[in-house]
Amino acid sequence: MSAAGAFALVVDGDEDQADSAIGGPTDNSYGMITRGSDGRRRILFGICVAGILALGALAGFRVYQPNMGQAIENSNPGFLSLSKFPGLAEETASADSQMRNLFRFWNTYRDQANGLYCDNVKLTDNQVCGKDNNQYSLASVGMGLVMNCIFAEIGLLPKTTAASQSLQTIGSVISKWPRTQRTGFFLHFTNRQFKPNTGEYSTIDSAIGALGAVFAGNYFGGDVKAASLKLARLTKWAAAIRATEAPATNVTQESDDIIDGVPSACMPNIQWGFTQGKNIPEYNNQWGKKMEALAGKNLQQATWNDYQIMYKCNRMNYAQCKDLQFPKSCSRPPCNQCLESDDMIDGVPSACRPNIQWGFTQGKNIPEYNKQWGKNMEALAGKNLQQATWNDYQIMYKCNRMNYDQCKDLQFPKSCSRPPCNRCLDFRMYATASLDGTMQTGVMRPFSEYYVLAYIATKSDLAGETTSAEELEMARRYFDVFFGPHADSAPEGNGDLPVQNNYQGIPLLGNRPDNLLPSFAYQFCNFLTKSFGTSPYFEQLFSDAEKADMEFWSRTVANSSNQGNKFAGQIQTQLGKFSEVWGSGAGWTPSGYQASSISENPDLVFSAPIMAGFLLANPKYTAVVVEQLRNLYKKDLCTYEKPLPSGDKAKVLWRCSLKQPNWKAWRAESVDFSTEIFGFAQLYLPDGFYQTYAA
Repeated sequence: MSAAGAFALVVDGDEDQADSAIGGPTDNSYGMITRGSDGRRRILFGICVAGILALGALAGFRVYQPNMGQAIENSNPGFLSLSKFPGLAEETASADSQMRNLFRFWNTYRDQANGLYCDNVKLTDNQVCGKDNNQYSLASVGMGLVMNCIFAEIGLLPKTTAASQSLQTIGSVISKWPRTQRTGFFLHFTNRQFKPNTGEYSTIDSAIGALGAVFAGNYFGGDVKAASLKLARLTKWAAAIRATEAPATNVTQESDDIIDGVPSACMPNIQWGFTQGKNIPEYNNQWGKKMEALAGKNLQQATWNDYQIMYKCNRMNYAQCKDLQFPKSCSRPPCNQCLESDDMIDGVPSACRPNIQWGFTQGKNIPEYNKQWGKNMEALAGKNLQQATWNDYQIMYKCNRMNYDQCKDLQFPKSCSRPPCNRCLDFRMYATASLDGTMQTGVMRPFSEYYVLAYIATKSDLAGETTSAEELEMARRYFDVFFGPHADSAPEGNGDLPVQNNYQGIPLLGNRPDNLLPSFAYQFCNFLTKSFGTSPYFEQLFSDAEKADMEFWSRTVANSSNQGNKFAGQIQTQLGKFSEVWGSGAGWTPSGYQASSISENPDLVFSAPIMAGFLLANPKYTAVVVEQLRNLYKKDLCTYEKPLPSGDKAKVLWRCSLKQPNWKAWRAESVDFSTEIFGFAQLYLPDGFYQTYAA
């Protein structure tokens, strides 16, 4: 169908004729048509897509076509208004059948009994979230709270109703949803029984849930605002950032072999000293005075933690205890330092001092040393190697275990260029926590969608009440180094992370070389945080992520079609010059659930929510993306019809496979579907809506 043919010019005509002219009552694709008071429809005014593209051609604009992602130019980027979309949208969201069906479909995720949102719904029957399907996801709750704001803003849900629903949802999370002790991270999934410890307590899903609540609070204000802050402050967000931890667990990672900083091989030695050795005269003669100097107590009075310090500082049973760490508490703080001796001055062992001295005076002038350690010093101290102080070098040598044979007992200094001075800037974030609040081993690396977790940890107004000033400062430093762009450049990082990747010359950001992120990673950051969408660097990254995704799929569709793939050929034939289907996202695939990316998508599953999520990433592509989504919907390419309890059906775009064209997903995951609505609703939302109300 041509772009011009998408318009229905109906003046004072019959409703049925109007429906027929635009393809039926459920597909008002491009007609700027509204219902008059006499029950008839009238044309308001608009410029059709063909007209826009023609104007664009005159302005130097070329639409995206296969393998031409690098060649798109537009001498007048502002010719397509981002607040009004003549020819691309209806006069109102309620007049747009595609938007209305997205609204109706999303409502199937909400349990009306408690306001919570299910992880998924089946596409094959009329089951909705409720009595027979109540596996809730906290991330789904966060997305659902943002949806309430969207639907209220575009007139699909009365604002008072949306506010009331949001208050119900937040109240249910606060009063019922299981969370960890001490740190307050929420269980990823729960159900109407709300039993604790029935799965993982997830840091990222807790963050998405809280950010969705804060978004709703900012939008509705009043009671919703108060409830959203109460929910967000239940969690100690900084605990998810390893860099905020006290020195005892900051350098050596906890594992089954190290509990409370004590290696399993060392434990019996300390236990023997604590229970038996202290009663033996020879042991008293050798260690009694040292314990009094360390702890201010004799061996009988000293605590287990005091013994732990004594064994570490005196290198007792060193073969078994070489990885022994300082405890978090003791009888005479500070608990992370040994007493000075001739062999230890200002926390620096005599054998280690020449190494730090060489780096401080000579190494910093050698290009290879600069290349290896320059970024690391900037991340730790905020200074380059020439500006850094001796104490800054002392921290760098300790945190990076440099010259470890001579420096294994190196301690933190008492002052430095960027306090606190007793922390290392570990790059990792925790993914989960245990029920007792202990953070479990995390290997989440920057950059990824975990941006939202690092971001919320910097917010003092959302911090849990037990968060210390030091922890908040380290969380902010961590975010600034690994996620915070500087002017128009990427985050400074530590020399290794985040990773600067690219696809076909298009720059991208990630966490592993040549392993590109799923596109939802960028979209979640854009829709849920103010900082991402208002940063010039991340705005460009968001646009580049869209461009890379398009480029990958344009090559994939063309290659598949050339190799005789009938589905790919059908796409090219039916969609004409808008031959792109694309979108590398998460959801069900022929092989099970997968977070598909440019790097990994064995079934070649494309995702409409990703297409829509990038709708405003670059104004050069906006008209093209809308046309693609409209045509897919109109031509029933990758559409699903979800049966509703009313007997009606909600028709939506979801996920399809180029490799297996007859495959259909049997379910749709709410978090992964959400960006289809976030993006498509921008046809009707005011400019900057997400950045206005996001935390």
